[in-house]
Amino acid sequence: MLDQELAALDGEQRVVVCHSLACLLWFRAAERGLRAAHPVDRLLLVSPPASECLPVGGASFRLDRFDADAVRASVDGEIAMACSDADPYNPAGAQSLYGDALGITASIFEGAGHITPDTGFGSWPFACEWCRAQPQT
Repeated sequence: MLDQELAALDGEQRVVVCHSLACLLWFRAAERGLRAAHPVDRLLLVSPPASECLPVGGASFRLDRFDADAVRASVDGEIAMACSDADPYNPAGAQSLYGDALGITASIFEGAGHITPDTGFGSWPFACEWCRAQPQT
């Protein structure tokens, strides 16, 4: 299904924004070779959780391992990450768990929890501007 959606954007800029569990789904798709079919131009990861912190109901989303090489290969351009220093689903921090392995520096929002409307992040100009920006060449 994801490959079909990306294929529908043929000729268009492909910008993907993942929040929470969607980050883990992207990581899995990348590991399965997503790049070979349809690489994206830019990827924004918001509040990626730590697998071990997922509740029982989300156990099927847990990762056995994180393949940073596969994630980097799924993107032709920029990878960015926004996270909080107080995310209950990633208390160790997304920077140390994912950012370091990807070779990126996350934008860390102090006290922002899991970065949701409930923590004060509804309309988010930062993300909208990033999505609309033209890719750097």
